[in-house]
Amino acid sequence: MGNKTRTIILIAPEFDEEIVVQCLYQMRQRGTAVDLVGTPTHLVIGASGLMVHPDYSLAQLHQAAEYDQQLIVIPGSTACATNLLSDPRVHQVIQKSLKSGGYVATSSPV
Repeated sequence: MGNKTRTIILIAPEFDEEIVVQCLYQMRQRGTAVDLVGTPTHLVIGASGLMVHPDYSLAQLHQAAEYDQQLIVIPGSTACATNLLSDPRVHQVIQKSLKSGGYVATSSPV
């Protein structure tokens, strides 16, 4: 098995719906393998009340197959970033990605 690369968009409650949906849509339209990963186990509610069901929860991501490189996207909105960065599992995912040559990208609200 060779190295696998995966792109992950992390979301937490109060995520910025416009940025997340647009980023996910554009990446998938271009053929990028991207997963939406939420800190809660099931539905994640955005800043305007939009509910989404992520592809994986953060807990499931830890149980998934090993990936050597990752692009981790932390989408805009201070509330979402604060919720994400208050979860120690997010720090573990970021550290693991950086150690294996991955990247972390952030965006700011428009």
